[in-house]
Amino acid sequence: KLLEIRLACVEDGLDNVGFRKISAYIKSIHSNTKVAYVPTGNLRNLIKILKEEDSRELTEKDIHNVAQFLAEGDLVGLSSMTQYSSTVYKIIAKIRQFNPSAYIVWGGIHPIIQPEDAIKHADAVCTGEGEFAFKTFLELFKNGKDYTTAPSFWFNKDNKIIKNRNLPLMSAIDMDELPPLTYEDGELIFHRDKGFKPLNATNIIDYQELSYATVWSIGCPLHCTYCANTKFIEYDNAYRRLRHSSVRTIINELKRAISKQPHLSVIAFHDDSFLALRYEVLEEFCKLWKAEIKIPFAIYGLVPTYVREDKIALLVDAGMNRV
Repeated sequence: KLLEIRLACVEDGLDNVGFRKISAYIKSIHSNTKVAYVPTGNLRNLIKILKEEDSRELTEKDIHNVAQFLAEGDLVGLSSMTQYSSTVYKIIAKIRQFNPSAYIVWGGIHPIIQPEDAIKHADAVCTGEGEFAFKTFLELFKNGKDYTTAPSFWFNKDNKIIKNRNLPLMSAIDMDELPPLTYEDGELIFHRDKGFKPLNATNIIDYQELSYATVWSIGCPLHCTYCANTKFIEYDNAYRRLRHSSVRTIINELKRAISKQPHLSVIAFHDDSFLALRYEVLEEFCKLWKAEIKIPFAIYGLVPTYVREDKIALLVDAGMNRV
């Protein structure tokens, strides 16, 4: 029987770019993969807000339904930030009741920053960039070999914790070769009290309105104490350098999203330091943007010391409407 992988992102909303990246990659190397979102909140519903109904916590019944669905996979992958970790603990515990033989992997920001905590619950946690690490793990796992040698993972085997070193960070060429982020590619979304349903344009608008979220460049030169980047830099100093795919790759990703959702009216870049990109790179980006995308965009992350008038002028001319 072909191994079945079930992946779920347990977080507010659908803006989870890292999860959309890894889920697209896992689907590209293993076709029998189901991808699901379990939004804990952030549904933009005015009536609920006025009635203060938007409680973040999933109910016991919701946790039961989510776990039941995930437990049908042989290999279960969960992704979350730290504020949703207590929900993930409950989901994992429930999966183990439904299917004790399911192998559970936890990735995303929480296991990277708090691996000691995450490994108490999961069989394996991913402690760095997950794409190529997961490929190595999956090949070993499928072939019955010693998968606990896979890099960028910690494993909890027979109550012994095995901690492996992280792979080197992806290069720009690697980033160009990744498949486009999962976006209306057969994913499912969990509805409270109703279970999983196919994700469609209506759900996307419910959570994201008319925007599309993405990340083009990764890395940040600074070391701010409150920021997760400090942890990434601690693991690998190369994280201070800005890495990004080619301008063509990001433009193609956005054209694909717009072709699926022609109503999109703003693109939101969640990069940590967008304005640290070189002027020549931004110039090429703006040229292609004006020729092929032609809708406004917003930048959600920048380091003030990199703000330069010439770069701002370039971006505003191309359609940047807020920073």
